[in-house]
Amino acid sequence: MVLYYLRNNLGYNRYGFVTSAKVGKAVVRNRIKRQLREMVRQMNPSIKPGYDLVLVVRHHAGSADYQQLEKDLRMVLKKGQM
Repeated sequence: MVLYYLRNNLGYNRYGFVTSAKVGKAVVRNRIKRQLREMVRQMNPSIKPGYDLVLVVRHHAGSADYQQLEKDLRMVLKKGQM
């Protein structure tokens, strides 16, 4: 998973999720995006406000479970110091 972020000078965060066809078929890509949206909803109070964040999901995420996705998300947010 890769995180791109940019300051947006708003008082809140905006999120985008990108999954390519390499991740899997539409059912798999949509499941991953739903899971990521839920994780971000739960983590939002602890993420610094005022950023546009784009999460790019890599091909290995198609076979990852919820806990692994959550671990990857926390890692990229920590690296981005969000």
